[in-house]
Amino acid sequence: MPPLLTLHVTPNATRLPLVDQPCLLYLLLETEIEGVRDTAVPVNLSLILDVSESMRVRLVSKGQFTELADQGLAQEIMVDGVPVWQIQNVPAARASHFPRKLDFVLAALRALAEQLRPSDQLSLVAFAERADLLLPTTPAQDKDAIAQAERALARANLGDDTNMHLGMKLALAEVRGHTRPDVVNRLLLLTDGFTRSAAACWSQMAQAQLAGVAISTLGMGGEFNEELLIPLAEQTGGRAYFVEDPAQLPDLFRQELTAVQAITYRRAELKLHLTPGVELRRVYRVRPLLGTIPIDPDPAGSYTIPLGDIPATSPPALLLELIAPPRPAGQYRLAQVLLSSDPVGAGRQTARQDVVVTVNAGGTGPLNGRVMNIVERVTAFNLQTRALADAKAGDLTAATRKLQAAATRLLDMGEVELAQTIQQQAAHISQSTPLTAVATKRLRYQTGVSRET
Repeated sequence: MPPLLTLHVTPNATRLPLVDQPCLLYLLLETEIEGVRDTAVPVNLSLILDVSESMRVRLVSKGQFTELADQGLAQEIMVDGVPVWQIQNVPAARASHFPRKLDFVLAALRALAEQLRPSDQLSLVAFAERADLLLPTTPAQDKDAIAQAERALARANLGDDTNMHLGMKLALAEVRGHTRPDVVNRLLLLTDGFTRSAAACWSQMAQAQLAGVAISTLGMGGEFNEELLIPLAEQTGGRAYFVEDPAQLPDLFRQELTAVQAITYRRAELKLHLTPGVELRRVYRVRPLLGTIPIDPDPAGSYTIPLGDIPATSPPALLLELIAPPRPAGQYRLAQVLLSSDPVGAGRQTARQDVVVTVNAGGTGPLNGRVMNIVERVTAFNLQTRALADAKAGDLTAATRKLQAAATRLLDMGEVELAQTIQQQAAHISQSTPLTAVATKRLRYQTGVSRET
């Protein structure tokens, strides 16, 4: 028997006041896997790796750059729209000590290859102006083929531009061509710059959604488009990573593979049937990553919320914001929640929960502290998101005010480190200094990291 996927529904209050106006209600929907065991589900993983020119520029510290610049051996230039330090006329022996981003990618590929299980399979696509399949879908135990692909990646020359959608298209076709019922599919995309044809990337994302293939993204440095990479991950059920230091790559590759190898349920989704008069205003993902989920009712007024593949290590949780209409005193069912999913190696499984509240003259019952803590974190996330929009529009006063409010809420919750990060950025822009690209990305990604609920 596969492990059991269960659903827990916790409202922030089970008693609503007897009033003549609508009431706001929050629902925490949590999935849990009981009886977890090592299912060893095979993984079909495709890497989509940026090999544009900026990935090959030698990396130096600020001190090293100053020393080289003083000697006339370095200058800052733009490559693929990314500001980089170009080292020139440096003796080869000296330059070889400075690593490239690509060197860290190669190290991450080796780390990932070591973690693959015999049942797993790997493919590799490199992209820049063009895209090339360097490793067709290959069993993990074929170490020679993977090593050969690593050497091909090191010398790949695919032009000077960045067309990420070409790499996505090639990798998705490769994964879909080797899909089996007992295999988990995943794309892992890495880039350090902006891409042309973002609309084509959205199109590939839609194709991945239809095929049930999640895309995890890694944005490296300060000059990539997080407005593209984060939704690509969130809307397909993958994860979004910010790589501030290329040396993080081996650990992040291993972290992603560990999560994919722990997947126990696939194609999971929640169906929400509302009682007439009840309104669903917003849906937030609160685990594993915090973010907003777009909602759109079907013709019958019900909602389907895809959850994708579920790892045993971090089953998802959602926060729903409902508006309940005025009711006479009594007990009422506001909604019914149905969780359905495919356990690996078994048929479709379902779990059902009713959302029932009591309306009485005694007012709102005691609020659930755990649910309200999550509401506070979501509020801080929304404030931070709006602050970044204000800062981008040039309204630094409004951005400062919202960041300070978000930091206060996080401090009240005990999230001291994250609150301090936001306070520092608020102090920075309060002096009419725009946020740097790296600071903006740090806020976007750090605030979206969900703590245990």
